[in-house]
Amino acid sequence: QEHGKRPGTENVAYIVGLGEACALAATRLDSAMQQTKAVSDRLWQRLQEDIPGIALVGDRERRLPNTLNVLFPGVSGRKLLEACPEVCASNGSACHADREEASAILVACGIDPQHALGAVRLSVGRHTSLDDADMAAASLASAWLHMTQSLQSDPVLVPVL
Repeated sequence: QEHGKRPGTENVAYIVGLGEACALAATRLDSAMQQTKAVSDRLWQRLQEDIPGIALVGDRERRLPNTLNVLFPGVSGRKLLEACPEVCASNGSACHADREEASAILVACGIDPQHALGAVRLSVGRHTSLDDADMAAASLASAWLHMTQSLQSDPVLVPVL
């Protein structure tokens, strides 16, 4: 059977099911992309309103509609996320989770290593609401403000940038 390549019988029901799932997903793809783009745009808008100097990494229009990679000025992205446990996000790949170092990819893109330390990657999903985006932005902005005020008021602390 299978011309000597593989034993067993093809699972036709699973194959048909996968095809049907793909067809169903294709009918919802455009609306899902529009919804996630609206939520990530709202998140970006709120972050810009509350955090002076925040920067978006990459092209504003030609990016994945559900993902924002942003540089928080003057703070470590890793420490910002530690101060903001209600937001699930990442500041780099999992293999660098225990180290404070700039992303080699961001540095290769020409971003100064000190600025790259402020990187946070935010993703939204099809179930993420505008209210969720507002909450996340408010939480991140509050943590950022607290961190930057602490850096300014404590001469022992040295700002990242």
